[in-house]
Amino acid sequence: MNVDDVVQERIEAARIRIAAAKRRREELGAARRRGLVARHAAKLRNLDAADRRRAAANSVAIPDGTPAGSIRQTDATPGPGPVTAAGLAAVQAQLERIADRLDTEETP
Repeated sequence: MNVDDVVQERIEAARIRIAAAKRRREELGAARRRGLVARHAAKLRNLDAADRRRAAANSVAIPDGTPAGSIRQTDATPGPGPVTAAGLAAVQAQLERIADRLDTEETP
């Protein structure tokens, strides 16, 4: 075995270690992105639940003027309406698409 062979073996071993480290970083990065997407979706669900509780606590009964005298609920505080389940599902789907796209991108 000559010196050039030993050097080539060390170079190849270094390449293998570098590739393994890069692969490990990519896997950890993908897991982190998936975790962030899940965390964000959970936050949106929690905010929606809080908005619904707040809206229920602030609603008042107002006669709607119909002959039957029924009562409708209205929010006592003005502002944006509550987040709908369809809206949350759309945001969740978009976040998942972003996470998938990030998983498939190669990092330099």
